[in-house]
Amino acid sequence: MRFKLLIAAAFAATAAPLLAHHSYTAEYNIADTVVLKGTLSSFDWVNPHAFLTMAIKDNSGVTKLWRIEGGPIWFLMENGWSPEMLQEMIKAREAIVVTGYRARKPPNASFGGGALATEIKLRDGRKMTFHE
Repeated sequence: MRFKLLIAAAFAATAAPLLAHHSYTAEYNIADTVVLKGTLSSFDWVNPHAFLTMAIKDNSGVTKLWRIEGGPIWFLMENGWSPEMLQEMIKAREAIVVTGYRARKPPNASFGGGALATEIKLRDGRKMTFHE
């Protein structure tokens, strides 16, 4: 009987991290779609989600940084993204257009806003999925 309880406890303990994944609707307003045009400043090519930092001019002409959440690395690679591609975009200072859902609050005080990107339109007109 103790062995069975030990096995059950082990399964419960390993399943807990899976249940801890955040809810997108808690962090992002899926009723508030944003379209952001700006240049890529930096990126974090990390799991469980990659992030972009974009420089975006607001309506008053002031440039603010936005933190854009993407999908996991495997998903991004399957959809044509790579760190080298993102690095080239930073060097070229090419404008991109991000469509996604506005964050309910900015990631921290240094950001003007945040978003969960669903699609990114590149300078050459290609539209690439950035989150599943």
